[in-house]
Amino acid sequence: MGLPDGLMAAFVLSPHRVIKTHAALGHNTNSFGLRLGVTYSPLSKSVSPYGAFELGHYFSADTPDWMRETAKDAGLKDKTLVRVGYTFINGHLGVRFGSDKVGVYFQGGVSFIAANALVIKPKPNFTPPVDLYRDTSVNLWIASGRVGAEFSF
Repeated sequence: MGLPDGLMAAFVLSPHRVIKTHAALGHNTNSFGLRLGVTYSPLSKSVSPYGAFELGHYFSADTPDWMRETAKDAGLKDKTLVRVGYTFINGHLGVRFGSDKVGVYFQGGVSFIAANALVIKPKPNFTPPVDLYRDTSVNLWIASGRVGAEFSF
């Protein structure tokens, strides 16, 4: 669970004891998404440094009312978010606690997010009133992090 990943569940393949690859499916309270990544944990001890590189995508979906209200509270008074989706790339470092079979990790770093949103800008003063629809793209770098648990069978 983290930002911008949302809540994910992953299938993990370990081609080497220090390298793991994964494919994940998840949800971010707005839409479903997926993530592919590789992690590196160089020590097989109970505490190990941890590195991760990942690529993910959340599909464009209609935004719930609470998200629209949050956008308005953030200063988008005359705009309403209708649909939002985004692609992200994570580069994280952290620490992993546990054994080869069960572990917990904490990681942080940076993420690049390329988001697309459909925005409505109402024009109530027009006769008749009209709504203008506009696709908006935003690219940004943010600090990001994640906490997770691993269970191997």
